[in-house]
Amino acid sequence: MLKIDDIRRGNRVCFEVDQPIAYVKGTEADPCNAEYLYRSVIIKGRAYIVENPDERLLGLKSLMEKYQPEGGYGDFTEEKLNITGVVRIDIEEMVGKEDLGKGQITNQ
Repeated sequence: MLKIDDIRRGNRVCFEVDQPIAYVKGTEADPCNAEYLYRSVIIKGRAYIVENPDERLLGLKSLMEKYQPEGGYGDFTEEKLNITGVVRIDIEEMVGKEDLGKGQITNQ
């Protein structure tokens, strides 16, 4: 529960999400040409522990719809809702960057 305690003390948060694109191999002649190609986004905002049951249920259903869009997962029981924490992040700043390189791309 340390993260929940941290959010209660101060709710400013920052996290990064990376999308790996490819690894470019170095060569025997120049191993320093090796590079990792990527896209990333850094998000800063404020985290809130969701107490409202309807908002908590909406958050959990949204996750299920994303990862199991075909449905078939049923309803959340009251027991599970009572023991599941949901944290909402209100985004204040979002920046992205990418390195798509200049070398030859190989599959990972």
